[in-house]
Amino acid sequence: MIEHTVSGNADGVEKHDTGFHVTEINEHNVQDVLQDSLHKPLVLFCGSAQSPDSEKGLSTLKRVLSRFGGRIAMVTLDCDAHPMIAQQLGALRPPVAKLIAQGQILAELTGLEPEDQLLRLFTQLGGEPGEEVLESTDGSDAAPDQLDQVLRTVEQAILAGNTTAAEQMLRQALSEADAEMAPRLRVRLARLLVLLDRLDDASVENEQLPETSVARAEVTALLFFARERQALAPVEALTQRCAADAADHEARFGLAVYAALGQDFDAAKEHLFQLMTVAQHYRDDIAQKALIALVDVMGSEHPDAKHIRRRLFALLH
Repeated sequence: MIEHTVSGNADGVEKHDTGFHVTEINEHNVQDVLQDSLHKPLVLFCGSAQSPDSEKGLSTLKRVLSRFGGRIAMVTLDCDAHPMIAQQLGALRPPVAKLIAQGQILAELTGLEPEDQLLRLFTQLGGEPGEEVLESTDGSDAAPDQLDQVLRTVEQAILAGNTTAAEQMLRQALSEADAEMAPRLRVRLARLLVLLDRLDDASVENEQLPETSVARAEVTALLFFARERQALAPVEALTQRCAADAADHEARFGLAVYAALGQDFDAAKEHLFQLMTVAQHYRDDIAQKALIALVDVMGSEHPDAKHIRRRLFALLH
């Protein structure tokens, strides 16, 4: 059985000192717990003592979700103790975590994803996260915690306008990082270089990432949008042009590019779908290519990623 680093009570609900609750599913409460997703999003983590990654995935998810002040519920299932429930929930290969809202599965995770990626995903449903309130109970997460601290310091430097210091910190951390930590650092460095419009340098970093990795796909997509941006008029001018002429395809595509790079994914997808609806083959299907790139920038676990793929498929067929 998976060990939990919290204290339990007679109701089957575990409560951390911080007020963060974790509910264990069993045959008596499974329907009630899942029904709760109609009122509040929840993460259902299915783990097994037979899976060496279950403890790590559970610990990571608890730590990240604890930052949302109970706005996203945490539910666990011991697949060893309740194999029939695991089968019914499609949790045949633990660890697996299902992000559920309004009774629908929005994404499947393992908890082994980078914590900044999990934070971005959960922020879509739970609002802005607060400070981390759960600490690791053993040394297994020491390296990720150190990495997260580096990335937080980098973000603070960028927000303060000190991009030179941010780049130096990332390069220093990369020189000392192991194979597990390096990809997250390299992706963040590439994103910073894109922000600074140093696209050749960003491409060099991207080439160091594994060819088939999600990280490389994200940076490749960012470079796609950044190269398109180089030829664009300022966003204010494009906004005026779109307001004056809704059929200005160049202006609409330009606004989508700016929105994607600014992480306004809703605006980006709507501009691109509108362009596809009226001019699907504009610039050799550039809107279609941009939508595929947008999903890579968002990450496949983003709640809207599956919706974009389905909508794109419908338009193409």
